[in-house]
Amino acid sequence: MENSAQNLLQELDELRVRLQEAEETLTAIRTGEVDALVITGPAGEQVFTLKGADHPYRIIVEEMSEAAVTLSLDGTILYCNGRFGELVKYPLERVIGSSFGGFVPGEHEAIFHGCLTRKEKTTAEIGLQASDGTTVPVYISCSRVMIDNNDAVCLIATDRTEQKRQEAIIAEERRLAEEKLRANDRLAAMGMTAAVLAHEIANPLNWIFTTIQLMEIESTKLKDVDSSWKTQLQDIHSEIDRLSSLLREFRSLARPMQLNIAPIDPAHFIAEVEKLLGPELDSAGVRIEHDISNELSILNTDREKLRQIFLNIYKNAIEAMPSGGKLKVKMHPEAESVIIEISDTGSGIPEGVDIFAPFATTKDKGTGLGLMIVRQIVAAHDGSISYSSKAGEGTTFRIVLPLVHSHPTTQ
Repeated sequence: MENSAQNLLQELDELRVRLQEAEETLTAIRTGEVDALVITGPAGEQVFTLKGADHPYRIIVEEMSEAAVTLSLDGTILYCNGRFGELVKYPLERVIGSSFGGFVPGEHEAIFHGCLTRKEKTTAEIGLQASDGTTVPVYISCSRVMIDNNDAVCLIATDRTEQKRQEAIIAEERRLAEEKLRANDRLAAMGMTAAVLAHEIANPLNWIFTTIQLMEIESTKLKDVDSSWKTQLQDIHSEIDRLSSLLREFRSLARPMQLNIAPIDPAHFIAEVEKLLGPELDSAGVRIEHDISNELSILNTDREKLRQIFLNIYKNAIEAMPSGGKLKVKMHPEAESVIIEISDTGSGIPEGVDIFAPFATTKDKGTGLGLMIVRQIVAAHDGSISYSSKAGEGTTFRIVLPLVHSHPTTQ
């Protein structure tokens, strides 16, 4: 009798333990701590956790690079994986149970609701508003599914941030390539025109120049020559010199750009250029500062063409600082390029002036071709040139040249 009572008490304790375990399991299921399936059969309710059923699929969903969301038909988030939380920058406990529409910008609400209400599979591009105020571009795919005999929507969202960035880079590269092609076409047309003009102007200009020289020689033999007449001859001589300079620039445009690429010492090269312009720099009261990177000991370029670039920009800077000022030269490597920046503290370039256009000049005696030729030289090096300017504060030219040239001798 006593043995029977003890056995009953032992069985009762075991039942209490099993009942406690079952209650804890059911509580965990109800609170979402454990995902499970509860199946009712002849043997009563049976609990199957996802470890034995859908656990592998949950792992796949959680490890997806795309955001996976299950929605009710009114847009309530029933489930989402960690990736969706990362996109909107919210913890999952703040996301599950909320409205998906709360993450959709106003301009995309109609698109999202259209996807939500269609029974067939639907795709669209929308944005998702993150907690930091940014909008994440995503591509969504919506499909109807059945969950516990209820209609729901399975939504997959793919982050398009990187794709958008790459598209913007490609679009900018295409724009620059098209701009360069148009510029090359304009230069080619200008070169043909320049060749014709140079031919038509050169001969009569040489005749006028020779005649003026003879008149100046004869004037020295005459007595009581009016001084104004000599002054007029000098003025004509100056204009002929200006036209000759313009003619040389025309010829430069007309000739194909030939490059002789060779290594140069940047610091030594800049010193040579500044030595040539020494008297002009001194008389204008312009002081120079240098910032040349020690990492840039050699630069592969056409020495004479680069000299032409520096002389042109330096002279423009000197003329922009008639009362003196500062000229700063910076040169440093960056990735596969060398960056050259030449800054002055002059009067600046007026807004609305395309200084690289032919005959564009802000100077009384400028030809307006110097910077056009500079850009042509830079383009022949497969480089680029730009500038920033502020009235009364100065101008900075920025030149980007490749460190390695694919066509080392000719462009």
